Amino acid sequence: MTKEVDQLKKKVAKEMERRKAKSKAMLDLQKEVQGLRKKAIVDGKARNGLDVLKMNLQEHLEDLYHWRDLHEMDLEEDNKLPFDLNAVVKELSTKRFEEQLEFLGTRLKEENTNLERILKLSDSQYEMKQTVDKEGWLHMKANKKVKDWKKQWFVLRGSNLLYYKDPKDEKVQGQLSLMDCQMIALKAEKNEDEKSPIKKFFIVKIGQGDKSIYLGFTSLKEKASWMLPLRSKNAHFAYLAAAEAAKNRPDTRILSTLQCKELKTVHLEGLILPAEAVDALVAVIPLHETLETISLADSNLGELVKPLLEAVSKTKLRAINLAKNQISSENAAALVKALATNEGLQEIHLENNNLDKEVIQTLIEEIPKLEKLRVLDLSDNKLGDSGSSKLVDGLQSATLGLAALQLGGNGIGDAGAASIANFISKNKTVSKIVLRDNKISDEGAIALASALKENDLIDELDLANNRIGNKGAIAIKKALKSHKSMLSVNLSGNKLAGGSELNEFFVEGYSFPELSLQRI
Repeated sequence: MTKEVDQLKKKVAKEMERRKAKSKAMLDLQKEVQGLRKKAIVDGKARNGLDVLKMNLQEHLEDLYHWRDLHEMDLEEDNKLPFDLNAVVKELSTKRFEEQLEFLGTRLKEENTNLERILKLSDSQYEMKQTVDKEGWLHMKANKKVKDWKKQWFVLRGSNLLYYKDPKDEKVQGQLSLMDCQMIALKAEKNEDEKSPIKKFFIVKIGQGDKSIYLGFTSLKEKASWMLPLRSKNAHFAYLAAAEAAKNRPDTRILSTLQCKELKTVHLEGLILPAEAVDALVAVIPLHETLETISLADSNLGELVKPLLEAVSKTKLRAINLAKNQISSENAAALVKALATNEGLQEIHLENNNLDKEVIQTLIEEIPKLEKLRVLDLSDNKLGDSGSSKLVDGLQSATLGLAALQLGGNGIGDAGAASIANFISKNKTVSKIVLRDNKISDEGAIALASALKENDLIDELDLANNRIGNKGAIAIKKALKSHKSMLSVNLSGNKLAGGSELNEFFVEGYSFPELSLQRI
């Protein structure tokens, strides 16, 4: 019996040792799995970094070849081949991860150097070609105190403004470089020569260090025809110098804008604009009388919107889009004041900024001056009930042709909806109301439905992603019976629940492009 007990003890001890070993093995395996997971996360982040490097390399090379083609330049033989991302990826596949990063970093640095070299070469080649951008007779004097104006033949060539006695004279009387000069418009001056048919000179001072000249233009038309190429070239060179000083890559879209002779639109959405780019745009925007649209959405302007104020006040814009730019209420108010001088403005887009109710007073004071305004988009800001109510109350008495009022994503509840409903019931121009992503419940929806019965001009109403339930939805549906011009009502993302009361929605003549059913 004792022998059997001893054998059983040995078996138990052996089993315990086996289980301890198995438990240790499982713990080791768990640690290994955790380590692999951490490595996978690190590798994932590293791979993302690698993808960013690849993307940057591709963008640099695209710019490189764009400039080569634009200026018809001959590069070294190694740089003439078109960029092939697949070839780069294939070459990377043979290298370890650390080697891949080093390889891409080296290529990126080489191509960045090449791009900067080409930008400089392109300007040098442009100057070497001695292309004459503009030439003609102008009046000038070297000292403002001198009364008499001298007539000279001016030539804008490359980066220099040169002047001669006459078009046939080969001897340069003087010149100024546009690469580092300042241009200042001065007060118009009466012509002291009573025998001259010229009654007045519109004066611009062009200075470079201690040297300066005064140009006298005989009309505003003549002044505009010269100042556009002069300021554009000056802004071009200033932008390149500032970008180099800030160690930023010059953007070809900015440069193309600066080189444009007749600018109708400035579309730079999604392009982060550093200070030097904004300064360059500010210099040329007022010069283009044909400019109709400025769209700088998602450009991270912030406080950099301030330099734009004076520039846009001198334009004849039809539309401006500064959405997603972290613009404060204070700066937005200053912007609206600057825009109020533009009688032809039809669209203002300031959605997704930092606007709150503090901007409203300026809006209701200045917007009535814009009688042709058709679209006002203030979506995704912080107006709230009080701000939105004050806005529509202020717009109520304005003689506007406003067609679209967009206030989605502003934290508007039933109180704000009631004010907007009052605005709808009395307004005779608005056809589109956007109130998506707010806090409107049945009470607000019922007020809006009542307003729709009094205004048959509204053809689009967006109430998606609010807190509207069956009662509010039914009220809207009943309003549609007498509102025959309504084309679209968006109630997606609200709190509608299945029930017999919703049966009347499912009738002939209505579609459900965004219908989503969820079990409750």
